Amino acid sequence: KDGNYRLAQATLIWDDTMYKLYGISPEQFSGAYDAWQKSLHPDDMQNAIHALNLALSGVKKLDTTFRIITDIKEIKTIRVMASPHMENGTITRMVGLNWDVTELEKIEKLKILLGLVVTMNHEINNPLSVIIQALNMMTDPKYSINTLIAMAQESALRIKSLLLKLQSIEDV
Repeated sequence: KDGNYRLAQATLIWDDTMYKLYGISPEQFSGAYDAWQKSLHPDDMQNAIHALNLALSGVKKLDTTFRIITDIKEIKTIRVMASPHMENGTITRMVGLNWDVTELEKIEKLKILLGLVVTMNHEINNPLSVIIQALNMMTDPKYSINTLIAMAQESALRIKSLLLKLQSIEDV
């Protein structure tokens, strides 16, 4: 997972783990910066390059996450941390680590979904309880049918609104 970028030559030096991580063989990899850039997911390319440029300019260390697309069209989420190395006051190379955090990202998304399910369960149970209570009270002559129906309708609309919100959630 070790990567080394030499600025003067604009070359990347990778170990065997990096080739495996990016899904290419050493023979396929030219070592050129653009070979790395071509692996970037189009939606993440601008941010990944911007983060690298900030690090190369000495503004801050490289610490970012981006997606890549391997030769077999597998999408992976990669975490990168790298530091610039200086010689005579000039940044000459970046040395850092890359690792696959795809599964961690999936776990985080599942945690978010679980939290959403728990919240939705609570939010739907409350209006359902009101509907059930209103239906049970309909046999009691001291309650107005119209009031009970209004309570049930309001609670049913609340459930419908919650379900519409749930439908609108994309790719959590």
